[in-house]
Amino acid sequence: MAVSATMRAALLTGIGGPLEIREVPVPAVGPDEVLVRTLSSGVCRTDLHIQDGLAYVPGLPHIMGHEPAGVVVERGREVPEAFAVEIGEVVVPHLFVAERECRFTRAGADAQALHLRGIIGVTLPGGFAEYFAVPARNLLKVPEGLDPRIAGLSSCAVVTALHAYRRGTVTPVRT
Repeated sequence: MAVSATMRAALLTGIGGPLEIREVPVPAVGPDEVLVRTLSSGVCRTDLHIQDGLAYVPGLPHIMGHEPAGVVVERGREVPEAFAVEIGEVVVPHLFVAERECRFTRAGADAQALHLRGIIGVTLPGGFAEYFAVPARNLLKVPEGLDPRIAGLSSCAVVTALHAYRRGTVTPVRT
């Protein structure tokens, strides 16, 4: 499937203002990234907090949407085999994008990464657009038969629940 040079996106152009539908360039895919055609993207309370200036304040204009699900349409030339996804697979992203590995990313705690590049849809472009680009290592394959609208919602819910579980089960170090 050929991807055009531009896409429609709902942009946050000013804190407290409405989103604006505009034509913007389709994201370029880095060597270890994939391009995903958005099938759905949930609207989370965090999105509304960002829009109102009550949470993260991204650079503007910004494409929000941290609960996307979509279909892989392009792969970077250096996607590691361990994270290989095929064209046509339905995926959701893990939200936290680390610049490189550290003790936290190796332990699966990307939200605490020492070199966090950003959060998809929060500080990095997200799913309120026809396409989004994401490192292949951040993708989770959606099981066949699972509705992508449900799968996209799970990306935020799973991270939130996992974080709460870890916080509740880890014994603090006392000095």
